[in-house]
Amino acid sequence: MKKVFNNIIFSILIVSILVFVLYPFICMICKSIYINGYFSFDNYKIVISKYNKNIINSIYVGIASSVLCVLISLMLTMFITLQNKLFKTIFTIIILVALVSPPFISSLSYIILYGRRGIITYDLLRLSVNPYNEYGIILMQAISFVPLNVIYLLSIIDRIDTSIINSAIDLGASGKRVYRDVIIPMLKSGIFVIFILTFVRSLCDFATPTIVGGRYSTFSSEIYLQIVGFGDIEKTAAMNVILMIPSVIIFIIYIYNIKKIDSKIISRTNKIERLKLKNLGFDRFIIYIVSILYLIIITLQYFVVFFYSIFKKSYGKFVFTNEYIIKFLNYDFTSLIRSIVYALVVGLICSIMAIMLTYLRRKNNTIKNDILNFIIMIPFMIPGTYFGISYILAFNKQPIKLTGTAIIVILNIIYKQLPVTTKMCEGAFLQIPKEIDNSCYDLGGNSINVIFDCIIPKMKSTFTSIFIYNFNSAMTTAGSILFLINPGKKLVIFDLFDSIYIGEYHEACVISSIIIIIVVLMGGVLKIIEKGNMNVS
Repeated sequence: MKKVFNNIIFSILIVSILVFVLYPFICMICKSIYINGYFSFDNYKIVISKYNKNIINSIYVGIASSVLCVLISLMLTMFITLQNKLFKTIFTIIILVALVSPPFISSLSYIILYGRRGIITYDLLRLSVNPYNEYGIILMQAISFVPLNVIYLLSIIDRIDTSIINSAIDLGASGKRVYRDVIIPMLKSGIFVIFILTFVRSLCDFATPTIVGGRYSTFSSEIYLQIVGFGDIEKTAAMNVILMIPSVIIFIIYIYNIKKIDSKIISRTNKIERLKLKNLGFDRFIIYIVSILYLIIITLQYFVVFFYSIFKKSYGKFVFTNEYIIKFLNYDFTSLIRSIVYALVVGLICSIMAIMLTYLRRKNNTIKNDILNFIIMIPFMIPGTYFGISYILAFNKQPIKLTGTAIIVILNIIYKQLPVTTKMCEGAFLQIPKEIDNSCYDLGGNSINVIFDCIIPKMKSTFTSIFIYNFNSAMTTAGSILFLINPGKKLVIFDLFDSIYIGEYHEACVISSIIIIIVVLMGGVLKIIEKGNMNVS
């Protein structure tokens, strides 16, 4: 009976993944190769011939931003690792805040600080520069993608057996040699992983090129313009499929390198607060200069958002004003409330789904799990716009007509975030012995009892973390739901995008500040509740 119950729950989850992940994916491919009911590759020929320059632009920007991002990420990772506990905590918090910020903040801050009338370029340095070009895209993408890469590299360093490093030091190696000959080689696969992930994120990023690219158009920004300006679904489908191909190839490489990392790195048992490397020489100077500069840029980026919310320029000087806050308070708060409700629903459902799916996959450990894992990961390895448009194609008619409803938006966010959430759960499940499951079953429980009475209480910290991740992502996600939102049921993230797009930067800063405050408060409250429950326990 227990096995039958498990199979029923597992089957329901698999069917939902097939319907809401694989089916839309297939619909998009079919749409791109069928024109007026006939099989044809004409859309691909048109796209490749007409937009080849955009493709080249995307590849150039992707490679350049990935190289710059990896260099900054590596240096910042080492900088944080070399700090004492207090400074390590402070710098990690800055990185985490940057990680959960709205996706348009970098571009907004870039315009305010370095634009034609930017605070730094014009007011401070008296320069009149054109920031709207490929270099602006590269810089903003590199800065935006660093936080996730740093968190990933820190997780790898945290698993390195530090006895290897200490042995090298005991044998007389200088800090410089240990850094270059021991640490960097051990991070090599990780560095390659963050490079290819950054490249994929750059290819799929439509917001940054649209806002700061000016006349420099990338393939992803052209997809946005095609669907918004012309509504050409068939051509857009072909463009998305073309953009998907390198993403899938790179994702396969990513999976291969992840396995290499897991096989090569030996997890340490005695956690050391920091690597005490001395005599790093010129390397230390470069690491500190680049890292401090980046942290200053990030801090300025958030400071200027809050600053621009309550200050405006009058006769060449900044003066305090509550004009923009009052203007925001007079707005209809429906979009903000709707965003919070959606984020709470997504956070709860996606977190529980991920735990149930990970648990049941652990109980049904067969080769089918590899196929299921690949299907689950599809939303992660394809552009967000692809996943969003595929939902329009899949669910715009009966028997599953969802277009124009809140359900389609929530489902899209859930299945877009499910790949990362399940990966977070898999790591947590490795620390939970299977004997706990068997004990619950021996006492007459079923899978639901095991998950809610045994598993979730044992992984409170992980559940809180994945809920916060899902809530934050749902509050700030834009690409995948861009074309699913009913104009009468907008979310606050699109109020932000609209304000930036039409040049209302003060209003955009107020909205950004509100989103940041809500996200940080939610994370803080949940962590306090979690800590309180753990103390009571």
